[in-house]
Amino acid sequence: MTLAIIISLLTEIFQYQDQITITGNRVVVELGNRIAYLKDGVKGINQKTGAQLYSQILIPFL
Repeated sequence: MTLAIIISLLTEIFQYQDQITITGNRVVVELGNRIAYLKDGVKGINQKTGAQLYSQILIPFL
């Protein structure tokens, strides 16, 4: 059984090394598997390159 945290409000994940910010309106984090599922209006921005990503679902590995 995997412990999961469910957040149903705007959540931001920041990856410091590459300066990437990802936001989503709903997030499920599986702590044991180190996986975060971002859902509903996901937006990612790379501050170094200016690249942007828009999606309904994104699964970054933590």
